[in-house]
Amino acid sequence: MNDKARNINRPPWVAENLLKIFLRNGLKEQRLGEFEEIFQYLVESEGIQKAKLWYWGHTLKSIPYLIYDTIYWGVIMFSNYLKIAIRHIVGQKFYSLINVLGLSIGIASCILIMLWVKDELSYDRFHKNTDTVYRVTEHQYNSSGDYFPVAVTPWPLSAALKADFPEIVESSRLRIMTNRLISYNNHKYYEDNFVAVDPSFLKMFTFPLVKGNSSTALTQPFTILITESTAKKYFGNDDPIGKILNYNSSTDFTITGILKDVPQNSHIKFDFLVPFESTLHEFGWSESWWTNSYYTYIQLLHDADVNSLSAKVSDYMKTLNPQAGEKIILQPISDIHLYSDYAIDLYGSTENTVFYIYAFSIIALFILIIACINFMNLSTARSEKRLKEIGLRKVVGARRTQIISQFYGESLLITFTSFITSLILVNLLLPVFNNVAGKTLSIESLTDPLFILGLLVIIVATGLIAGSYPALVLSSFRPVESIGNNGKRFSSKSGKSIFRRALVIVQFTLTVILLVGMVTVHQQINFIFNKNLGYEKNSVLYFNKRANIDTQYDVFKSQLLSDPNITGVTCSSDLPTYTVHSTTAFIWEGKDPETHFFIHQFSVDHDYIQTFNMNIIAGRDFSKQFPVDDSTQSFILNEAAVKAMGLKDPVGKQFQLYDNIGKIIGIVEDFHFKSLQSNIEPLVLRIEPRRDWYVLVKFNSGNMKEAVDTISKVYSSFNPDFPLHYTLLDEDVKQLYTPEERTKQIFDYFTIIALIISCLGLYGLSSYMAEQKTKEIGIRKVLGASITNIISTLSKESIILVCVSNLLAWPIAYIVMKNWLDNYAYRIELDFWIFIIGGIISLLIALFTISYQSVKAATANPIDSIKYE
Repeated sequence: MNDKARNINRPPWVAENLLKIFLRNGLKEQRLGEFEEIFQYLVESEGIQKAKLWYWGHTLKSIPYLIYDTIYWGVIMFSNYLKIAIRHIVGQKFYSLINVLGLSIGIASCILIMLWVKDELSYDRFHKNTDTVYRVTEHQYNSSGDYFPVAVTPWPLSAALKADFPEIVESSRLRIMTNRLISYNNHKYYEDNFVAVDPSFLKMFTFPLVKGNSSTALTQPFTILITESTAKKYFGNDDPIGKILNYNSSTDFTITGILKDVPQNSHIKFDFLVPFESTLHEFGWSESWWTNSYYTYIQLLHDADVNSLSAKVSDYMKTLNPQAGEKIILQPISDIHLYSDYAIDLYGSTENTVFYIYAFSIIALFILIIACINFMNLSTARSEKRLKEIGLRKVVGARRTQIISQFYGESLLITFTSFITSLILVNLLLPVFNNVAGKTLSIESLTDPLFILGLLVIIVATGLIAGSYPALVLSSFRPVESIGNNGKRFSSKSGKSIFRRALVIVQFTLTVILLVGMVTVHQQINFIFNKNLGYEKNSVLYFNKRANIDTQYDVFKSQLLSDPNITGVTCSSDLPTYTVHSTTAFIWEGKDPETHFFIHQFSVDHDYIQTFNMNIIAGRDFSKQFPVDDSTQSFILNEAAVKAMGLKDPVGKQFQLYDNIGKIIGIVEDFHFKSLQSNIEPLVLRIEPRRDWYVLVKFNSGNMKEAVDTISKVYSSFNPDFPLHYTLLDEDVKQLYTPEERTKQIFDYFTIIALIISCLGLYGLSSYMAEQKTKEIGIRKVLGASITNIISTLSKESIILVCVSNLLAWPIAYIVMKNWLDNYAYRIELDFWIFIIGGIISLLIALFTISYQSVKAATANPIDSIKYE
């Protein structure tokens, strides 16, 4: 048959390609040729149709055998690869241990951070209505265009929104009451998570009851729901349903249901739920549209336009008050934990915490990259030991793809071994990590399918990235290059050395960035804790001014002051660490009618300023010698208020708050009453005892126990039904910076981990370099080289690489840390010495890491060194 006819009578295309798929590479060309010859013979003797039928029949009959053959030889090859990989790993125990240990620590760090990130992203996503429930928040605008963001709203807003906007299915108010005394028989506890809500709250949110009926549980006044852990706390194993809890020694609540404990990843925390009607007498101004004291939640229809509704509600508020400057923002509940930045929020002021998600994710990536670089560096450094093996395998017919598979297989084997080890490390370290992060993370989270998928991606990606360079580069050399001169031609090539140096530079650049970050965070936190706040926060405790102490305060105060260990007693509506009281309802002499902005306000005692050693810089302090001070007609402003009002010589000028008209009697030096993330804002102090909620007691620092004993004794004589529960003011100040303190600790731990991994790699690399230069070192010593000279020779390259890493890391670290510090109104400067400290630490650690191998090589017997190999 001529060639033209042969081209026309081709085997069936589909059948031929099936054979190509299932035939092993070594047999593919031979078997396809055999099938082709028989096919062409049958075409000539039997015809094209019978030839095609034969081809199809034998193809289909062959496929099961070919599949078996492929699997069989695949298993054989895999077994062979596995044996070689294990033999190679076991044969180089030291370097394998460094690789496994470095990768294990890196993967364990990633898993811990992934658990933390997963928990942070899971907040409020357990509710069935997560996608349709929103919180109503406000941007309250000043005349300057600046706004005061708050998460609180007026009492009537919830009902009005549901009545007037058909897009809103349900609405509920919420208010948290703290430090409430709850009693049952002899059990008395001050509780901070006592929450008042509307009955619709349980329809909107998924907080299931284990006992009781959620549709009727909050419909009757003076009923209460408690969580399982609270039931255990007060009633043990007894059934609490129908039992009575006493509230603040005044009100009885009947338990009508038991709730499951609130998940940790809920932005709302509570142990008790009561209907609003039972506690409204505590709040005051309930019906006012002009007082923001409640949190409002709404549930929308699935197809509701949120942005349009926000605009409509903002316009709706303006119809109620044409002068209003509020802009309503509907915040998805799934965003509340990460994306809140409010001056007033559920548990104080808030800030966007999503920054920490990005920050810690980047740290995890840094650590994993550093661990991968270790593997790549050591694999590359040791690679010439295997060049002859690769050359011989190629000579006997091994293809490049098989060699690449071998290297990737070894890399994945080490990675998988490291992963198993990392799980052990995570299990051991998780309690410590939980303590630092303030979480209750569990190893059980690893069973989440998405989490498992993420881990598999990390493991495979780590194995492939870590093994990529040796796999792709070593497999590319021709046998003659690999075998000839025992691979010396390869070892002399500069590309390998340059790549290894580049990896070390990248590794230490990332490490130095973390080091500079750690030093910066430490300096900022120390600055915060040591900054003069404008008042004395130490040796001060406070408790609630309640019941008889409220009505007989002067007598109570005088009895406390009779103890020489107590140096001051005062009271206030707000603590000097946080305030929720602010308003635009101020008028001052010379005020522009178009000007309005928010001013904070404290009600204080006569000796509040004196007790805290604040400075009056103009005018006078409050005094009992001036009866006008007791009639809410005397005001003291801080410097920020005077500046904002544009007042010159403010003392003696007329000033009005609501209906209280009086005069400015003094100016107090600015003091911090919020976190240092905020600038000091305008503040007005006045005396209005009915608003005072806290009693603050200053004591001699060395006699706290004696002072507390006196306070407890006097307190009990006035309020026998209320146990004393006090808090140290300096602890409150620390609480303001809990996120920063946790950030510092987490930063410390992971920076140390990054250093350890980097040092492991540098140690392994220096060991290898010393091993490579064993004969050279012996000859140098014979020729008279000193130990110092040899140590310098072995260490010089690593030190240069670390110095280059510092130069690359410093500008990156500067940009990152400057952005972080910009979140603080009061902050340190990024002085040059911070970067120098990071550089010195990295250099010292690098020197310490490589010194052992350098000294060991330099002090070895030169005769043994020369005979090496």
